[in-house]
Amino acid sequence: MTLSAGELTDDMIVPARATVRVTAAAGAAPTPTPTSAPGAAPTPKPTSSPAAAPTPRPTSAPAAAPTAAPPTASPVASPTAAPLARPADLELVAHPKLGSLFVVTWKSGDPARASNFRVQYKPKNNDDWIDDTPAAGAAFAPQWDGSYYHVLADPALTCGGKVKVRVAAAIDGAESDFAKSTTKKLKC
Repeated sequence: MTLSAGELTDDMIVPARATVRVTAAAGAAPTPTPTSAPGAAPTPKPTSSPAAAPTPRPTSAPAAAPTAAPPTASPVASPTAAPLARPADLELVAHPKLGSLFVVTWKSGDPARASNFRVQYKPKNNDDWIDDTPAAGAAFAPQWDGSYYHVLADPALTCGGKVKVRVAAAIDGAESDFAKSTTKKLKC
């Protein structure tokens, strides 16, 4: 509220906390203007009241169609162990002092996992491999030199006959590739 100099009277009530500032324009009488000044009474805290309407949501409307491809139900591959390593350093040894048997020796391609092996042999004039251990493999223990040993003896193996041998690591139904020997003659 702005009053001119002649309008301020004694009967006007001016709040105790208000001050009056008098301003004057050029050539005019000063005009008192009430202003608020800091007071000793605390200012009342605002009270929160519930809003009449809920807070509006974002203005974008939902899309008519999905923006991403729907998930497809595809089979998930179960984790599998790494394939077994093929045995190494396979040797087939025959000696006249051993009689009608061979000694098969090899090293594991994966010593930490493989201790079961499948041993097969094939006489020269035979088309099929013959299991000398169960098809699931047999447990072998590594010897002092880290090699595994198997004695191959079959009455069908005769002196002067030739044989090939192959060995595979076998664990829980899984089998490595076979390591194959060269053809050896049974010396006795």
